[in-house]
Amino acid sequence: MDELLHTWCVGYEIRRFGRLDILERPLTIKLQFDQGGLCKGVPSQWSESAEEVVSGMGTKKGGFHLEDAEGCTIDVLEGALVSAKIGTKVLVEKEPPVPDFTDRLKAIQNKRAVEAAWLRKAAEERKQKEVKDAARAAQLKAEEDVKAAEERRKVRVACAAIYQATIDKKVKDLTVREEQQVRACQVLNLYPPK
Repeated sequence: MDELLHTWCVGYEIRRFGRLDILERPLTIKLQFDQGGLCKGVPSQWSESAEEVVSGMGTKKGGFHLEDAEGCTIDVLEGALVSAKIGTKVLVEKEPPVPDFTDRLKAIQNKRAVEAAWLRKAAEERKQKEVKDAARAAQLKAEEDVKAAEERRKVRVACAAIYQATIDKKVKDLTVREEQQVRACQVLNLYPPK
């Protein structure tokens, strides 16, 4: 299964059109596929050839795969008809093209290097922003903690003052406001103060 993950495949289909479909003899076609790509970041190019025999009205499907494609991308693919024959009659016969994808592959390599640098820069900026946001959040939390501590201190002081003002009074002698303040401090477990 792991082998399938790293294998590049090229597929093609040959169809018979026009007057060729009335011929009874098979058509022999030779194709060349020139490929270029980056293999582990290095520009590379290679060629594959295929010979197919097409007969009748149907289509012919073919293809090939690269044996060692791990770390490779196919960025340029060009196909060329090298020869076509019906029996011994030659319809097309030419030298296979010599591929030179050097400039195109270097441009692709440079573009990817620029994109990778941009992605690294964006990741670094995102990381710096996250650090700043975390520092800002920590500062806000610290400020909130200080405010909450100050609020708790004020409540303790207020409950201590209410305790001092009501400690010697009878419950029936407390004003409504004093009674409410005593209850609030009791709920906070600050009456009597600790």
